[in-house]
Amino acid sequence: WFDSHAFEPVTSEMFLADLRKKLIGDDAELEKRLMLDAWVYGTGLPENAWKPDSKAFAEVDSAVAAYANVGTLPDIEVWRDWTAAEQRRFLEELPQDLSNEQLAALNATLELSQTGNNEVLFLWLEVALRNEYGPAVQQAERFLAKVGRNKFVSPLFTALNETEWGKPIAQRIYAETRSSYHAYTRGNVDKTLLFKTSAGTALSD
Repeated sequence: WFDSHAFEPVTSEMFLADLRKKLIGDDAELEKRLMLDAWVYGTGLPENAWKPDSKAFAEVDSAVAAYANVGTLPDIEVWRDWTAAEQRRFLEELPQDLSNEQLAALNATLELSQTGNNEVLFLWLEVALRNEYGPAVQQAERFLAKVGRNKFVSPLFTALNETEWGKPIAQRIYAETRSSYHAYTRGNVDKTLLFKTSAGTALSD
């Protein structure tokens, strides 16, 4: 679809016509089952929408409870078997306040700083920086120099800016990385950090 319609104006009608010609053909049963018009023109989710399993995160939630109550972390093999969504769920549900010892154990056990998934790495860095965990600063600096997505950049600078420990770190890193970010992201972080240009002008307004 993208190759054959590159740089062309497209309407919903054009897309559906192409889909029916190349995918559905004369298969009336497939047309009925896909409910294309309902997806494109209808309101709400059509009846054939996939329904998530409410128990899908039960194991993860049990692991979160075990950690919150008695400090037990999932085994590394269990962690590796979890999907990225399950790993993210675990990190998102962690207690807000964690000690350096807890963060060190968390990282050592689950190998969080070694993950190749930016979504998981971001959540690890966010909780680490929010709790003033010094060993995470260098990795956060590399991460913020490499990624530019506002969903990663703004929350990490916000986490740093929430503590007196993190404020100067945020200012230093941002001074080095600001020029690499999209204007939208720069605007958000400028306001968060009350960042000043080299001329001393605040960029918060």
